[in-house]
Amino acid sequence: MRNVAIVAALTLFAACTESTGPVVSLPVAAAIDGGGQHYCALTSRGIVLCWGLGVYGQLGMGVFVDQASVTAARTELTFATVSAANKLSCGLTTGGEAYCWGEGAEGEHGQSTLDDVPAPTRANDGRWITLRYPCSAAPVRVRTTLRFTQIAAGMWHTCALTGDGIAYCWGQGGLLGDGSTQRSTTPVRVAGGLAFKALDAGASHTCGVTLANAAYCWGYNSPAVLGDGTDTNRTAPVAVAGGLSFTRVSPGGSHTCGLTTSGAAYCWGQNYFGQLGTGDTLSGSTPRPVAGGRTFVELSPSSDGACGIAEDGNMYCWGWDFFDTLAGGKAADTCQFLGTTYRCSTTPVLAIAWVLFKGGAR
Repeated sequence: MRNVAIVAALTLFAACTESTGPVVSLPVAAAIDGGGQHYCALTSRGIVLCWGLGVYGQLGMGVFVDQASVTAARTELTFATVSAANKLSCGLTTGGEAYCWGEGAEGEHGQSTLDDVPAPTRANDGRWITLRYPCSAAPVRVRTTLRFTQIAAGMWHTCALTGDGIAYCWGQGGLLGDGSTQRSTTPVRVAGGLAFKALDAGASHTCGVTLANAAYCWGYNSPAVLGDGTDTNRTAPVAVAGGLSFTRVSPGGSHTCGLTTSGAAYCWGQNYFGQLGTGDTLSGSTPRPVAGGRTFVELSPSSDGACGIAEDGNMYCWGWDFFDTLAGGKAADTCQFLGTTYRCSTTPVLAIAWVLFKGGAR
C-alpha cells in the first residue's frame, strides 16, 4: 500500500490541474492506494471508497462503469486495509479475511468462477475493441480459510501476509513465488521459509522485507527489477544484492525502490526516464542510491518515476514528467527513449503539490 500522504497530495494536484470537471472532496482517509487508472481509499470507519476507471468492476460499486466521484464499495463489510492495482482492488476485513473485486483473468481475484463481462480493450493495431473478461463488480472473498494482516494487489497476481509473516500469493503462474509456473486461483505459500514484515506487489513482481530487514523479490525480472544483479525471472524469492537493511521495498512499473533503516532511498531496474533518481539514465540490476543524500521517511514508486517524503517534511519526485507526475516539480532534464525526447528529472525535485497539500491541511 502506498503512503496516504503521498497519494493524497498527488490526487489533489491532479484534480487542481485538470482543465475540466469538478474537484472531488475526499472524506477523511485512513489509507489510500492508486491503481492504473483508479484509486481506493479507506475511511477511519472501515468503509472502502473508490473512483476512476471502473469498466472491469475495480471500483466495487456493483456496476461496471467509470466514476468521477468518490463512491462506496457495495458491501456491508468493514475493512482494515485496501490495495489497488491496474484492473483490480483487494482489501482485508477487520477479521483478516481477503476480498477482491475487478478483473480476475489470471486468478488474481482468488476465485475460479466469475462472470464474463464486456470491457473495452486496445488491440495491437491501436483500435478499441470489446472483449469479455471474468470480473466482479462487488467484493468477493478469496477462496481460503487463511487470515491475513497485509495484502498487495498486482496487475496479474495478489499476495498477502499472515500474522506470523508467512507470504501467500495467487494469480498468474511464475509470479507467485512458490517455485513453480503454475497458475493458482487460491493462495499458495511462497517458497523459502522466510518470515516477512512487509510486502508489496508491482505489475509482475513482488518484493518483501524479512524480520531481519533483508529484501527479497520474485517474479518477472525484465528489466532487472528484482535487484539480484541479473535479468533472470525468479519463481521463488531471491535476495536483493548489496546486503542493505531495508524497512520497505516497493515495486514500480519498470523499476523498484527501497527505503533503508537509515532512511536512504535506493532504486534499481530500468532508468530510461530517470526513474532511479541517480542523476543519469543508466539502468541498474542492483540497488543504486538516489541522488541528493536526503533522508526519507516514505517512498512510493510509480510506473516510470517515484516520490518520497523527506525528513525535512517536503516531498520530492523524480522520473518521467508525464501529465505532471513530478507533482509540479521542475523537470530539469530531458530523456531520450526510442528516438523521442521527454521531460524528466533524473534527480529528486521539490513537489509543488506537496507544498499546496501541506498548506491546505493546516
